[in-house]
Amino acid sequence: MSVLLNLFPGIGTLAASEPTIAVARIFLIVFGFVLAYMGFTRKLEPLIMVPMGIGMICVNAGVLFLESGAIGTLILDPLVTGTDDLMNILQVNCLQPIYNFTFSNGLIACLVFMGIGARSEISFLLARPWTSIIIALFAELGTFVALVVGIVAFGLPAEQAAAIATIGGADGPMVLFTSLIMAPELFVPISIIAYLYLSLTYGGYPYLIKLLVPKKYRGIDVEVYPPEVPQRTKFIFVVVACAILCLLLPMAAPLIMSFFIGVAVKEAQILPYQKLLEEGLTYFSTFFLGLTLGTLCEASTILNPVVITILILGILALAVSGVGLIGTRPVFVISQEGKFIGGAVGEVHGAKMVSMFRLALQSYEIAKQKHPDDLERYRPMVVISFETGGVRLHEANAGLLAHAEVMDLMQDTKGKVPVIAMIGSKIGCFGGMGFVAAATDVIVMSPQGRLGLTGPEVIEQEMGKDEFNAADKSLISRTTGGKHKYILQDCNELVDDKIAAFRQSLVDLSKMGYEEICRMRRIGSYKLVQEQIGLVNLAADLCPSDSQDVWAHYGNAHPEQLPELELSEFLSCVHRREREVD
Repeated sequence: MSVLLNLFPGIGTLAASEPTIAVARIFLIVFGFVLAYMGFTRKLEPLIMVPMGIGMICVNAGVLFLESGAIGTLILDPLVTGTDDLMNILQVNCLQPIYNFTFSNGLIACLVFMGIGARSEISFLLARPWTSIIIALFAELGTFVALVVGIVAFGLPAEQAAAIATIGGADGPMVLFTSLIMAPELFVPISIIAYLYLSLTYGGYPYLIKLLVPKKYRGIDVEVYPPEVPQRTKFIFVVVACAILCLLLPMAAPLIMSFFIGVAVKEAQILPYQKLLEEGLTYFSTFFLGLTLGTLCEASTILNPVVITILILGILALAVSGVGLIGTRPVFVISQEGKFIGGAVGEVHGAKMVSMFRLALQSYEIAKQKHPDDLERYRPMVVISFETGGVRLHEANAGLLAHAEVMDLMQDTKGKVPVIAMIGSKIGCFGGMGFVAAATDVIVMSPQGRLGLTGPEVIEQEMGKDEFNAADKSLISRTTGGKHKYILQDCNELVDDKIAAFRQSLVDLSKMGYEEICRMRRIGSYKLVQEQIGLVNLAADLCPSDSQDVWAHYGNAHPEQLPELELSEFLSCVHRREREVD
């Protein structure tokens, strides 16, 4: 038996450990698998949970006998402090350099904050500062409550109570940084508990809200219109605010600098830096953050008595903050970014869209079980903001397969979850994503939005400039633009090319019954197919040389004037195609 245990030291160390440690190791191995699998199924955040779960498994399974009969791993030891010991272990443990040079000094939190800053929109803060402050106070409500409870009920020093209480702010990097500054002796357990709760607790929020909030207050619509703020104003604010906050809060200067440099890069439109922060540093730091946190979940660390206190205060902080952040009807948003490879769809892009549809369907099934008599109020909605040229060509068949999977999942939503398409300015929606947009229940466009199957440049390349001049912006607008699609009933609503206008349209749609939304579809039934065939026959009979010929056919006496009209005037006078199917 001793030979066998020496041959497989991972098992041997289980036998040599104290029973409590051995049981904890087995539990954490199983728990790591659960976290990784829930990340895989997208029930929890996969960017954190998959590497964290695998790290947790490995650090508790890969335990071996070291020198002098000691037990440990070759992955990470967060408790090493002596200079000589640290220099030795840096050459042995694989994640020790990552932990000591990026984690324990707060660098990893700063890198994450740079990425967060590059993705942040501060317009609302500038236009509605007091509203923003009130929302922020409610978001930190749990922090203040947990701080008082930690000091009064648990007798913790103020610094330790404050470090633990920051879990209530639901901001992982901030928790890492504040615990490192205020309570470094609790840095490891606070970091572990914080990220476990940030990923796990939100699954319990619907039940928490149902328990604490009366039904008449749940799901009340709150209309908020994101304001338009000049880019110059936002950039100046970023620089000035960064300087002032660093003067007032020098201890937090690293995080302040990291966040505001990200925002500054975004507002200055320094695209190479923005791409680096959003796609490079963010994912690099998030990956190693999750992996390192997993490897910190070693049995003896988790069994530290202070962890129980952190568990209780962490639950309290997030629970109270969660009640302060109640939302309304579930809306699952898929937003494409045209600045990244033209919004082209590849394998990963498609997988994310598919995952969002699956989450929406899961939400529908939950709502159906819990609220069978009030399903319309809790029915989720999927919103897709299209900004794409179609398939990512260098992924070839993988991109086409992603389109197919998205279309397949969209069919599963029929009869359950409404799917809304939004198409604004910039790139528009072309290629295979044009098929996806057409298959949605409702299309909302702006006059500047464009929708089609084949992009203008491709038509010109294949058919010649005489057939279609891709440099003629007016021709492109008349052929694929929002006004043309509105006249043909290819889009259901036409709104100003502003975020607030699109949002108001979504608010109005969310108040409509599902059957009413279904009647707005353009495809999906035999009668609708017949209607589309009728349009094809009309085009063959009419032989239009320009879209304006089609507009005139539908009763617009002066079609040449329509492109120049303001939206309100256009909507008041335009004649649309009469739908044959209601």
